[in-house]
Amino acid sequence: MSKTPSDKLFRLIHSLSGSELRYVSIYLKRQASRSDQKYLLLFQTIAAQETQDEPALQREVYGDEKITSRKYSQLKAYLYQAILNALQLYDEGTSVVYKINNLIQQVQVLYNRSHYRECLELLAKGKKIGEEYELFLELIEILNWRKKIAYAREDIAFLDSELEKMDAEEQGHIARIRNLSAYQRMLYQLIISRRKYAVLRSADQQQWLQEMLADPLLQSPENALSKRARILYFRIRSNAAYSMLKYEDFYEFSTAQISLMEKYPMLLKEDKSAYIYGRTNLILACGLLGKYEEVKSNLLIFKGLKGDSKDDDFRIFKHYNTLSFRLCIQTGAFEEGWNILQEHLKDLPKYEGQSLERGSFYFQYFYISFGNGNYDEAHKYLNLWLDLPRSIEREDLQSLARMLNLIIHYEMGNTVLLESLIKNTYRYLRRKNQVYEFEKALLQFFQQTVKGNDRSTLASAREELKSAIEELAEQPSEKILLEYFDFTSWIESKINKIPFATVIANRYQRAK
Repeated sequence: MSKTPSDKLFRLIHSLSGSELRYVSIYLKRQASRSDQKYLLLFQTIAAQETQDEPALQREVYGDEKITSRKYSQLKAYLYQAILNALQLYDEGTSVVYKINNLIQQVQVLYNRSHYRECLELLAKGKKIGEEYELFLELIEILNWRKKIAYAREDIAFLDSELEKMDAEEQGHIARIRNLSAYQRMLYQLIISRRKYAVLRSADQQQWLQEMLADPLLQSPENALSKRARILYFRIRSNAAYSMLKYEDFYEFSTAQISLMEKYPMLLKEDKSAYIYGRTNLILACGLLGKYEEVKSNLLIFKGLKGDSKDDDFRIFKHYNTLSFRLCIQTGAFEEGWNILQEHLKDLPKYEGQSLERGSFYFQYFYISFGNGNYDEAHKYLNLWLDLPRSIEREDLQSLARMLNLIIHYEMGNTVLLESLIKNTYRYLRRKNQVYEFEKALLQFFQQTVKGNDRSTLASAREELKSAIEELAEQPSEKILLEYFDFTSWIESKINKIPFATVIANRYQRAK
């Protein structure tokens, strides 16, 4: 038997929800023989460990008994397979896809024994489930079984009267599958572009998005041939609206998506992630439009969500914290954000096994720390963000991180280092071969700062930077990055000599 990787079993056990752990434990107890319950003991011991400790596991399972590495590896491999078997049975009881496929398997068993009437009863039950949950592939298989059974029974009258109708049904299901697949492809393409760029700013990017939105499928939700396809329609339109900075549309399409999903809750049983992302987008849209009371009410709904798996729980944890941080940032409640951050950091280790990407939080850690005036902490998190392995994701945020790095060192009074960082930033932007006006304006400001000019010149430079930022904020190609960090409030805090957090909080109070 092949050797199980050292952490494979540990990660599997620690990815299980509470109900899954209980189910697997009961399954293993039933399967364990009286003479050898080592794999049950191994399961219980691993589940109780916070971090993997192989020597402790071996002592707990074998005691003073002499063992070989091969024997221990075989025990782990056996337990791994037993857990997978148990989870298959668990999913059969909770997944509608498993349920309908089990019915089809039972049809095969009965068909082999010529129990055709009972086969038809099961197929009728399966068809009802398939139509309710839009399981088009399974519905096609059910149609094929009905034809096969009619042929086996030599029911020519049935085939003569129903064959054309069943063929039309099958073609309808195939059309819905293709329709759904087309929407899925567009959504994935849009998600890729969103991960690469904060907003589609270049002419080529904008043209690509306009061409995609011109697709006939995106002209009306009526072109979606199923409820699942219609949900994808609203997801695509909401994400596209965000990329185009059309925040009213972003809000409208996100609201429509949530309303549709709540109207058909049965579709959430198999995959709740779409609802989590949809609710996230709705809260984000509310924040961008200054609808902060709606942000707060939606956050309460979000906090009350219950996942169907540990993966769902992690998504809820991640997005709820991200959105809570964002609300504190937008309203200037940095002290509250700092308290939320400390609780968040305590809870974070619970999700280390859930594909946790700490890097997705680093920018907000930086922002909350910066708003509290904890510049050393802010600098630490910004460096962690800058040191992340580069990928295609959010390429345009690399330059933003470098702009923020300049601001941090300015706040920390590192004038000598700032001069070197300005040169490095210029070199980076030249290599990128795409420098935006906002980046030029900020670099010019810092160049004037390091020259050590008199106070009146520096005061004038601050006013010029403020005017430049306010003007650039009206341009779609510059606007999105200026919204990631409130550069206007930062420069105002320098001009008026008041804390950054106070400027944002005052603006929020005036807008209420």
